[in-house]
Amino acid sequence: MEQRKCERVQFFQVLHEDQVIPVWVFRGEHPDSLLGLILDISDAGVQILMDNATLCPEGNYQLSVRTDDTSDSGCATVQVRRIWSHTDGALYTRNGFTYVETADHTPFCDAIMAAQKAGQLWLRCELIPC
Repeated sequence: MEQRKCERVQFFQVLHEDQVIPVWVFRGEHPDSLLGLILDISDAGVQILMDNATLCPEGNYQLSVRTDDTSDSGCATVQVRRIWSHTDGALYTRNGFTYVETADHTPFCDAIMAAQKAGQLWLRCELIPC
């Protein structure tokens, strides 16, 4: 049985410019949340990397991204729907999400682009089933 007093974090080893970079994703407040890293974002949707042990069924989710800023302004959210999934190496699964039609994704995309321009290479995210 697990005897930990603190909850385990999700750990990724990401290849970037021929180097392996460790990235930790801390669990959010919601008990059913799924953790991942944003790999790609566009006006059509977002790609998120998760470990193979994490099951991400098709459906709608609230996607929250917490930037390195610890204030509430460092969090961007949007409603998304998972539309595809495939393995990415032996340890990870890449998931594709589209924005829910009723969601205004412009503020979300703007916040992500601003974080990337500020030098935040890996954006940690949390998906909460709707």
